[in-house]
Amino acid sequence: MIPAIAAGCPVIIKPASTTPLSCLHFIDLLYKAGLPKAYCQALITTREDAEKLVSDKRISFLTFIGSGKVGWRLRAMVAPGVHCALEHGGAAPVIVEKDADLDKMIPALLKGGYYHAGQVCVSVQRVFVQQAIADEVMVNDHTAFRVDWMPFGGAEHSGLGTGGIGYSIKEMTREKLIVLNLS
Repeated sequence: MIPAIAAGCPVIIKPASTTPLSCLHFIDLLYKAGLPKAYCQALITTREDAEKLVSDKRISFLTFIGSGKVGWRLRAMVAPGVHCALEHGGAAPVIVEKDADLDKMIPALLKGGYYHAGQVCVSVQRVFVQQAIADEVMVNDHTAFRVDWMPFGGAEHSGLGTGGIGYSIKEMTREKLIVLNLS
């Protein structure tokens, strides 16, 4: 959703009917940040009506986060020429504000990223850090690359025994974490 908005494309979000409030609150935050209401709207509706939206030829891109069964069914409904991305998991962003308690936050952040060797669909995958503290979060003793204390599989084979892929800590660190310096 955010990449689409950043590219200037309006989006319609159909949140899960049982849990729409977090989506509505997030959209409200976007409006408060200055996003015009026409660029992001929620559609709380039935599955049948959502399927009508998915198959509408005016939709140019469908993205779906959820089960493979539902995702592939929706993919089969899109109009010819519509691009589709199925995510059987999430993008799981974390926003670190400048007043965050780093001693508490960093261990929780790392656990969120490497829980079950990072093979969880809601594991932390993106970290957005307030520029004022970016160096502190990514450089000092709290650095995100300190994962040797994690409780799964030991320091050399983090995926072994958890059902995940048997990457070493070094391999996981290199592949999973990307630090962006946006200054």
